[in-house]
Amino acid sequence: SLMSSPTSADQILVERIRQGDRQAWSDLIDRFEGRLLAYVETRIRDRATSEDIVQETFVTALPRLGELRDPAALRAWISRITVSLAQKRLRRRRLLLLVPHCLEPPKSRHLHLHLHKSTLV
Repeated sequence: SLMSSPTSADQILVERIRQGDRQAWSDLIDRFEGRLLAYVETRIRDRATSEDIVQETFVTALPRLGELRDPAALRAWISRITVSLAQKRLRRRRLLLLVPHCLEPPKSRHLHLHLHKSTLV
């Protein structure tokens, strides 16, 4: 039936949250948490960080739920928030990986090659 379609279920959930139903917020987390976590883990490959990002998604989404013009678009909207937060985290991680590189003094290639050859002997 129409009522059991994901879209109408999402609309009902958004309406309940907007009316101040705390249980609806908990239901929304139950509904999306597993799916969002599975997605983030494919990108981040770290469970704890992935859980942080999903938690951050819900913390970001709740106060902004009023901006959601079409409650039927809840799934796409919350997914976009997750993708954005995951990308931000990946960019920060790449920057952090680059920083130590930039700060290291340039090594002598000769010395490195020499040491490498001597370990082979």
